[in-house]
Amino acid sequence: MILPTIKAVTVLAAVHMWYDRECCANWHCHPVELGEIRELKDGVLVPNFGMLDYSDPRLRKSQDDMDHICVSQTKQLICVYLRPNGM
Repeated sequence: MILPTIKAVTVLAAVHMWYDRECCANWHCHPVELGEIRELKDGVLVPNFGMLDYSDPRLRKSQDDMDHICVSQTKQLICVYLRPNGM
């Protein structure tokens, strides 16, 4: 039963390897459900954080097929990673 736990930890570590340093300290970022972050004509709608303009430097390209969000301990939005087909 230890193998699934090791695999889960390995997968999580691999995911965190590509987050930009200024966005994540190995616990700020996590994937979100498909459709939770919505790309609209005027920007990106992030639940609980409002609309981000497409020029906002907090918007990044995800390196997998998921959207990710990075939030500080004080609940401030740090970065949003959009899946490749979304940005």
